[in-house]
Amino acid sequence: MTIPYYYPVLFNLEERRVVVVGGGEVATAKVEQLVPTGAAVFVISPETSPEIADLHKSGAVQWVPRRYRSGDLYGAYLVIAATDEPATNTAVYEEAEMRSIPVNSVDDIPHCSFIVPSIHRTGPMTIAISSGGAAPTAAVRARQAIADQFDDVYGEHLYFLNRYRERIKTTIPTFTARRDLWYRIVDSGIEKVFRVEGEDAAHDHIDALITQAEDEARVEAALEFIRGELSRADRPAMTISMQLGGMVLLHLVRSIEPDIPVIFVDTGYHFPETLRFLDEVARDWGLDLRIAAASETLEEHEAQRGLLHLTNTTACCALRKVLPAHRVLEDHDLWLSSVRRTQTENRNGFTAAHDFSLETGGMIRRASPLLDWPWEAVERYADTHGIPRHPLYDQGYTSIGCAPCTMPTFGAGDDRSGRWDGDRLECGINIGVAT
Repeated sequence: MTIPYYYPVLFNLEERRVVVVGGGEVATAKVEQLVPTGAAVFVISPETSPEIADLHKSGAVQWVPRRYRSGDLYGAYLVIAATDEPATNTAVYEEAEMRSIPVNSVDDIPHCSFIVPSIHRTGPMTIAISSGGAAPTAAVRARQAIADQFDDVYGEHLYFLNRYRERIKTTIPTFTARRDLWYRIVDSGIEKVFRVEGEDAAHDHIDALITQAEDEARVEAALEFIRGELSRADRPAMTISMQLGGMVLLHLVRSIEPDIPVIFVDTGYHFPETLRFLDEVARDWGLDLRIAAASETLEEHEAQRGLLHLTNTTACCALRKVLPAHRVLEDHDLWLSSVRRTQTENRNGFTAAHDFSLETGGMIRRASPLLDWPWEAVERYADTHGIPRHPLYDQGYTSIGCAPCTMPTFGAGDDRSGRWDGDRLECGINIGVAT
């Protein structure tokens, strides 16, 4: 007898009609395998085993206490013939074939359109092993050989992994990236962590892997976005205030456009640490640094207007920061900015790229590759790539601007709550101010 080359499938039988013809020992084994699937099992047999009778009494199966008749398979999704009567099994097979219903005649390969493999279940995992009907007991022994490896704890760990499917589907944008992440998780020893160290340790383990993949997806998306913006620009530039977000953006942009012009606004009121840090980065990274400054020196400014930063911070920012920055940006057609949504309520409404009206009267396209990055992702990128940090972060500052208008917060509030003593959150470079 030629052994068919079978195509393995797993049926979803929930609430589907499955007819089992027969009520003996073999039929009982088949029924007991079917009940956990949620199938609507109908047993047709004049007599039946105590096990099937009990399942019938509990409502788990329906038992029709008579012999099989032609037409009994109407509406069936799957059929199993398990009698000790070859003629009955053949009749069941012929009706099933006529109705195009998959049918298995137990231990009768010529009258099967499918065969049932040896099955091992643990949690949501089903392992099916088949000899193709050549030697079913050999398939049983093969299934028994792997049962210890895939035990109940293994099944529990599969349910644990399933909790992360929605998060991964939501945050990892492509099928390829999601597939690679799942292989990374499975190959990382997560089962052993779950088994030996427990669920909390397994959560920390898998959370770290997902976070890493989310960061990789963010970086790739940011690089793709930057490439697209640079490709349409003739005179690109980026601004930087030497804070960590700007340093991360600078690192990303320079991986594509190493000679990008970098604009720094020197208000005259910067911390000495900021200016030293600027000089170090400009030297070590070989920046094409452009300094934007007010037309008046600080001395001229204060002689004419007094200590404006104490009496009218908005006007001071407009004169010493916004207008000088926008004046330099007039010479460019693309402005790469490191603003992020989580920084202020205003920035939460920003779009990733749009035409922006400069206070000097011109227009420029502003693009914000880090717009949707959380602060933690900025920090992880900086740590991964060894990006230097402004020294004032170590002194409790979370946002660093002009010295008279910036206070340390030591992590309290949002990352700009130390600016202007909490009275304002924006200097006006990114949203515009009245001058």
